[in-house]
Amino acid sequence: MADKKNESFTVTDRRKFTIDGDVRPDAPREEEAPAAPPAPEAKPDSNVKEFPKRAVEAPTAAAETEPEQPDAVSIEETRESAAAYKQSIADIDQHLAGQMKEQGRTPKDFEMNFEKLVASLYTTAIMQLGLDPASGQMKYQPDIIAARQTVDMLSILQEKTKGNLDAKEGRLLDSILYELRMAYIEITKMLTQAPPPGGSGKP
Repeated sequence: MADKKNESFTVTDRRKFTIDGDVRPDAPREEEAPAAPPAPEAKPDSNVKEFPKRAVEAPTAAAETEPEQPDAVSIEETRESAAAYKQSIADIDQHLAGQMKEQGRTPKDFEMNFEKLVASLYTTAIMQLGLDPASGQMKYQPDIIAARQTVDMLSILQEKTKGNLDAKEGRLLDSILYELRMAYIEITKMLTQAPPPGGSGKP
């Protein structure tokens, strides 16, 4: 059998970069592809009518859901309502004059001031915490969320009246807020550490 001649073949190194990342001097260059011809401009269709843009944009969904603000009350309406309210107070005081006299009270006893406002919110918060205002002992089912809101009301009142209170009013509000916050912390700790309903689950 005749010997076949060895067919020679050549391996072309097409690597562009050396091991160090440099461009090889003998690296083959890529042929740049010819640029594509520009696309023809689209001509507007004469049969399609172009509608003018609206001068006012449509309102967004958020704007549509905003609640309507009530009309501002005029100064005259404010004065008239205040005068009518005072007259109503005078009428009811006169109507209850007999009962007040029997109880040893006067209409002055029922007038509100800052101290009475703070004391009223304090009593409300104490009862919402489940405590008896007289003894300070647990007596009612606590309403923690309502109690927290009442304490926050007093905090807002303190912030909004800053600089407008005398020394006595400021001390009263500070002491009441401190007492209510400490009571809230104590009650919430007691509730979170209490065993779940149904016992601990042990036999």
